[in-house]
Amino acid sequence: MEIASASGPALQVRALRADDPVAEGLRPPPPGRDGPRWQRTLAAVAEGQVVGYATLVLSPATDSYFCDVSVSLALRRRGIGTRLFTEVQRVADRPLPVLGRVMSSQPLRRPFAEHLGGSVLMHCPTPALDPTSAACRHWTAAQRLPEGYVTAPMVDVPAEEVRAAWSSYFTWAHQPFGVVRPEALPTVWDDYRGGVDATLSSLCRDADGAIVALSLVSPEVWDGRTFIVAETVDRDQPLGLALLQATLAASLRALADRGFERVEIEGHSSDAHIPPLFETLPAGSHDPMDLYLFAPDRDAVSSSSTSKQPPQP
Repeated sequence: MEIASASGPALQVRALRADDPVAEGLRPPPPGRDGPRWQRTLAAVAEGQVVGYATLVLSPATDSYFCDVSVSLALRRRGIGTRLFTEVQRVADRPLPVLGRVMSSQPLRRPFAEHLGGSVLMHCPTPALDPTSAACRHWTAAQRLPEGYVTAPMVDVPAEEVRAAWSSYFTWAHQPFGVVRPEALPTVWDDYRGGVDATLSSLCRDADGAIVALSLVSPEVWDGRTFIVAETVDRDQPLGLALLQATLAASLRALADRGFERVEIEGHSSDAHIPPLFETLPAGSHDPMDLYLFAPDRDAVSSSSTSKQPPQP
């Protein structure tokens, strides 16, 4: 396939079509969503097949976009990714900051993000554990709840209480992304809740019955990977580390009983609970992730807003 550069006549950038064939080795673009998230995907097409794509997703709760760009390995470093990143911002109707994910398992993404002018917003160590391993079973057995606290599977807790606790956590934990809109949280929770397993997830209550910590398990939600979000409901929760350890341990025991051999723990280094929690976990593999922040391309958004052509679905 001959493509000299992103501006060459052999390459076309347009809206993704459902019947577009995808080049061998390129992960298929994410499907469209019917939930609360505004989403658009543009494809780079050459010789009748998709060789790259960019997806822009609007956060319904904070004023920011998330962007994912992927290009066929054989055609990288030819400007295709840069063109896709620029063009996909033209379908946005507001000049908002853009976030991008850089995994250590995808080393080419870091120089690409820096080439686009991105800077690291937060670091996510993302350690991985095998719940069935002897080391992990030893760790879970060693965790003890402080007196007066209990854990329970999420399935045994009223749904409204769970949503209220998650909303409190989400509000403080996502402030680095922008101002959180409380009115949007019920629909965000409903969207997120669809991927959470209530029998594997655990909650911690205090002596008054209030939820103080969560360990939410999302099995095989992204590239077949299973994630746990373990957090306290309040930023400055007393005994927060011990509560998180015991709540996470309850989920890990449930995962081991179900035969899960790899789970990844989400959390960012700017959260005071996360570094000390991760330091106590048994050693294992990990795929650290950085979230990069990109300034909005106001010229591109302004151009799209004044165009007579509406954004393509």
